[in-house]
Amino acid sequence: MICVNCNYKKVEHCHFDDTDNKWYKYAVSILSQAQSPFGIPCPIGIPREWKRDSLTCCMATKVLKYNDSCTDFASNTTINLRKQGCNNNGTIARDSYGHLKCVCPDRYIGIQCEEDVCEGTCLNGGTCVPARGKPHCFCRRGFTGSNCSEALKSCGESGTCQNGGTCETLVIGAEEVKVCKCKDGYGGVTCEREVQKCEDDSCNYNGVCRENAEYGMIECTCYESYQGEYCDKKDGKLIERLINPTPSNVVNVVVGFVLGFLMLTLCFGGAAVHHRRRRRRGGHSYESSFSTAISSRASTFSTAISRAFGRQQTVKAKTADTRSLAKGSSKAVGISKVG
Repeated sequence: MICVNCNYKKVEHCHFDDTDNKWYKYAVSILSQAQSPFGIPCPIGIPREWKRDSLTCCMATKVLKYNDSCTDFASNTTINLRKQGCNNNGTIARDSYGHLKCVCPDRYIGIQCEEDVCEGTCLNGGTCVPARGKPHCFCRRGFTGSNCSEALKSCGESGTCQNGGTCETLVIGAEEVKVCKCKDGYGGVTCEREVQKCEDDSCNYNGVCRENAEYGMIECTCYESYQGEYCDKKDGKLIERLINPTPSNVVNVVVGFVLGFLMLTLCFGGAAVHHRRRRRRGGHSYESSFSTAISSRASTFSTAISRAFGRQQTVKAKTADTRSLAKGSSKAVGISKVG
């Protein structure tokens, strides 16, 4: 029921009522009082909730039940996800209040994953790479900026290219830009660095790595709260770069252990032969000297192994959440060289 002769507004959202711990499709806000029996003045600043047997109609809120399960609706909306579902390969899950929600792929956001974060984001042929619902633009040579809207008018700040690179002028669409043409093995805006490839730990396990074929370098899209060229800063502070226990690292440890064991064996063998000869010549007691030699070399070997294993650093548990995107390539459409 709704308060008779009252000025009210029905709010079309799903609401949670703390009094009975149930969900409701909409709420009714009573905006003003009416005539008797609902027009008895209320104490100023002390509104009451309307009840069926109430003699007042104060400014308050009354929630009305809805027959279907309100948890089928996205929280605080009238979108029934049980019936309407998620778009763009989004999956159904539940939020902390028990409501249905959509878990969207990296490229999409919205209640039903309906919004493409990359649509129209990167200009001038730039490539958009989504990361956790946020777009990141990788620009073609000659353009820069968060959405690749700025054309480069010189080859770097100094106007020169490094490591034997040459500065060329290109016309891309309606823009005339200057770019560095690098020698093999070098990349970057001004050919300032060697060509880079994405590794598991390139972004310090705090972002997504992508190889920029235009510049022969890697670029990291950092996860939330991480910054820096290689996502090695959190909240503005430099964090320790972690080492991944890759197969090559494991092999190095094993090889070092085997070589150490072989060296130890050779040392023990040489010591044994040496002490046998001394014993035959009437030297010191073989048992005592040999025991001392073994103890000394075993102690040295144990210390070396401890130091070797002590250098291995702990790897973060979120390694599995990190993925390296495939190497991207851009086609130079509409590019002509200015003689």
